[in-house]
Amino acid sequence: MTDSDRETQFAWRLILVPLLCLGGAFGGGYVLYQDLHDSGEASGGKTLGKVERREAQVRRKSAHSYIWNNIDAGENLFIKDSVQTGRGSAVSLRLVDGSILDIGENSLVVMDDSAELSLGYLRGSIVVHKAEGDSKISVGKDGKTHVEDLVVRLLKPESLARYFVPEKTLKSMTFGWDLRVPGTHSEGFTFQVSDDPRFYSQSTVSIQLNESEKERGATHLTQSVSTQLGPGLYYWRLIQKNKILSEVRRFQIFSALALQSIWPANHAKVKVLASDRTFSPRWVASKVSTQGEGRPQLEEHILEIARDTNFKDLVVSELINPTTGSTAVHGLSNGSLYWKIKSVYRDRGGEIKAYSAVKQFDLILQTTAEKLAENPPLKKMIEPSVKSPLLPFPDRVNPGPGTTLNLLDRKVSVEASWGKVLGAEKYDVTIYSASSGSGVQGKVAFQRNFPIQKV
Repeated sequence: MTDSDRETQFAWRLILVPLLCLGGAFGGGYVLYQDLHDSGEASGGKTLGKVERREAQVRRKSAHSYIWNNIDAGENLFIKDSVQTGRGSAVSLRLVDGSILDIGENSLVVMDDSAELSLGYLRGSIVVHKAEGDSKISVGKDGKTHVEDLVVRLLKPESLARYFVPEKTLKSMTFGWDLRVPGTHSEGFTFQVSDDPRFYSQSTVSIQLNESEKERGATHLTQSVSTQLGPGLYYWRLIQKNKILSEVRRFQIFSALALQSIWPANHAKVKVLASDRTFSPRWVASKVSTQGEGRPQLEEHILEIARDTNFKDLVVSELINPTTGSTAVHGLSNGSLYWKIKSVYRDRGGEIKAYSAVKQFDLILQTTAEKLAENPPLKKMIEPSVKSPLLPFPDRVNPGPGTTLNLLDRKVSVEASWGKVLGAEKYDVTIYSASSGSGVQGKVAFQRNFPIQKV
């Protein structure tokens, strides 16, 4: 081989190696993209059922994927899908054959035909509900899968159920179950409900059950017991001499609370720009919401603004997100107005409504010149310091002059916004701190410029 041939071969290697690397990277990226967007349906898998309800973090991975994705109520499950629950999580699955699987926390199961479910890889525990009875499948300390037939089938409340109760009241809960083994009766049974999944808490309620005459010799018998409970997360079961006869189910009771309104305060004067007519009512943001979590929406929060105290002459009625703490309202006119927030909670027991306090405020429309006239420090800041003309002051500035924010926490986010100014290349934003009510420019608390991105 001549020196020329060697140089040619070396040159080809220099070209081929980068091309192969780029091809491999492209191919791997494409496979990852397909993996992220693929589903059991797309891969031709057999549909086994769908997600009925879930609590907290529940993930699914198909047999042909390396990616774990969160799943929500209504999503289909396919053969060989892996389902995983985290700490404090649970999921209820309904299979196409009518069976229901309740998977507890810290569990992992590979979906298979329900008849062979015990043969799938399993970590943790699941309860299988079939027409002929219930079974608990778990992995013992020996690493082997154990199947245990349950004497009692729990009926209500259903797994992961959610209920609401008016503030400062208790909810009357009725618990029902079925005796599934012929010749079994409830003598010596103990019903337990607790806020502790291990039932160690002092708040555990235990009720001893007595055998009734009509249940003697019954093959299947539905029984129930009632007790009153306040808001909280609960677990319930049936035992007999420390032997667990049923699964452990969990449910939750929420207080149907009204959101606490903050601003406008009662009898406040709200001044907004006439060119925009926008202001932002505020409330205490709800840290706990029953919305989402892979279940149908159980609550609605509605902002209402009216011209009368009975709210018959409504001018605004719109859904709001309770966790945001504020919303923008547009297009209102001058005059005296009333506002409140209506919260509607729904469960199988019906509907509960709660209302914030009704507050009256006066809406006053102003021009930009009028706003500046009321705030000399702000007017001085935007007056031209040289004889050359400046661009106009931005319209629709929020919060506007004279706005008062009632903050319940020292560390909160305050959103500032302004209208676009034609010809501007950047906006210089400065926030000054001053003594309360002084209206005098003081120490610079925040200063930043926002360049306008060119398109």
